[in-house]
Order: sequence, then C-alpha cells, then structure tokens
Amino acid sequence: MNFSRTCILLATASYTTAQVYYPDWQGGTNVCLNDGLEPHWMTLNSYTEPTLDGCCVKYFKWNYNACMNDTIVGSGDWYVNYEDKKCVQDCASATSPPGCTYFGGLATPTETLYTDA
Repeated sequence: MNFSRTCILLATASYTTAQVYYPDWQGGTNVCLNDGLEPHWMTLNSYTEPTLDGCCVKYFKWNYNACMNDTIVGSGDWYVNYEDKKCVQDCASATSPPGCTYFGGLATPTETLYTDA
C-alpha cells in the first residue's frame, strides 16, 4: 500500500526547476540567458550560474555591461574637449540621453564633468 501511495504522489507531483543563467554562445549575442532552453551539455558540465551577474562575470567579463542589459547613455553633463577646443556633453549618442544637443561621446574617467557649459 505504501508503494502505490508513493507512486501516485510522484506521478502527480509537479516539479519546478530553478531558472539558471547560461552563456549564449550559439546565438552570437554574447549575453547570458535564463529562458530554460540551455543545452543539456551545459547543465551537465556546470556552465550554468544561479545569477545573471555570476554568468556575465564568468563568461562575458569583456562585455559585462551589455550582458547585464545595462545601457550606458552618459550623464548629459559637460566636459571640455581640448582637441576641438569646445565644451561638449557626456552622451552615448546625439539622442541618448535625451536633450544631448552638444554630443561629445562618453566622457572618460579622467574628464571633469560640469552641470552646465
């Protein structure tokens, strides 16, 4: 009687597996996914990670921001472009962030940023 009860419980139980992150090498996106479609060999060979950060650091450290779905847009603040001898804005593009009318590209860490020109 215990056997049939156990069998019924196992047959009707629904199992949920934890979503894991895996490197998307085949899709060419250079990011980690957690869509549940990781190839079986990745699970067997421990290519999965429990967090997005862990996966991005381990497999795409060189592409970390894109892997983390971070969009670098810049601050919109001003810095001096000494080569062109003018003030420009810290922006990834002329429209990102919005209102970046004096696009200068992303400021480097050595640039001093100002709130106005």
